[in-house]
Parts: sequence; structure tokens; C-alpha cells
Amino acid sequence: MSFTSPVWEYTLPVDQRIIDFTYSHTEPGTNWISNAIDGKRRHLELMKYECFQEFAKNIESVIRKKLFLLQPVKEYELSLTALWLNLNWGADVSIQRSHIHYPHIAGSFYLLAPENCGDLMIHNPHQDTSTGPWSNTFKSMHTSKFYTPKPGGGVIFPSWTPHQVLSNTSGMDRLSMSFGFKIEE
Repeated sequence: MSFTSPVWEYTLPVDQRIIDFTYSHTEPGTNWISNAIDGKRRHLELMKYECFQEFAKNIESVIRKKLFLLQPVKEYELSLTALWLNLNWGADVSIQRSHIHYPHIAGSFYLLAPENCGDLMIHNPHQDTSTGPWSNTFKSMHTSKFYTPKPGGGVIFPSWTPHQVLSNTSGMDRLSMSFGFKIEE
């Protein structure tokens, strides 16, 4: 069985300072996203804080290792293009989306992830492989992959890969951080 988009899992330590930062800007049990603080888009405003600078450095290292698996002889320049926090308590479901406006790598990291807080669903970008003359060739391709959030765990994938988050039915907060990186050869 195969999936046509690279999707990598990784682990990093959870930084309590990021959790504290989030709750200093909102209350538990409230849905909140940091790129809309005061109604303004502030993706990289978080980089003023040491804990986010450390996270960006750590996740860049992870991405470099994953890219090395694809092309071990290439050197890549990476630049952070987006970074935001997502605090979700309710049972809403995100729409299917991709992050084509954040080239080229997207990902999430989970700081708080209670059981049943909503899996991340990564969709096969080539959904239509199950029909037409090539359908027998592509029968073994999955249409979606599911990742169950765990504190300290995360997922990296190409930014054009469609994805969505399923309902948080835990009755507790799920806190994740999302990011985008640009790759230059």
C-alpha cells in the first residue's frame, strides 16, 4: 500500500512556556488561534519570544533531516514563513485545506492532546486515482492517512497536501502549533 505524498512524524519536547503563553492570551475551554490576536495576522510575532525561537530552530533541524532522506546530496536553505498556535476545545471540524500560500513545507506540533481530541487527516492529493483506466494500477493507494495527536508529537508534509482536523470530543483543550517553511536550493 502506498501514499503519494511524503508525510513524516517526529517528536520534540513540549515547552511549558508555550502552553503558558497561550493561556496568558485566552482562557481554557475557548477556541483561539494566535494569528488573529487583536484581529491582526501575527504569524511571526511569536518569534519575539525565546520559546518560539527555540521551537523554530528545533523544527528546522527536523525538516532538514527529513529532506535529507529525499535527496541526501542537496543543501537546502529554509526560512520560516508562518507560525501560529491553535487552541481548540469545541467539537467543530476544520474544513479540508492545504497551505499553498505557505510554501513549501507545512506541519503541526501538539502541546496538549488528550485522548479523542481530533485526529489529523492527511488526504491523498491525487484523490481521483480510483476511477478511470488507471484504477487497477492505483488500487493500493490510500486516500487518507490519520494521525492521532500526542503531546510532543507532530507531522510534517508538503504544504499543498490537503488535510483537516477532526472533531475534538475530549471535553478538554487541544493545543497545537502550526508552521510553514520555504525551501530554497
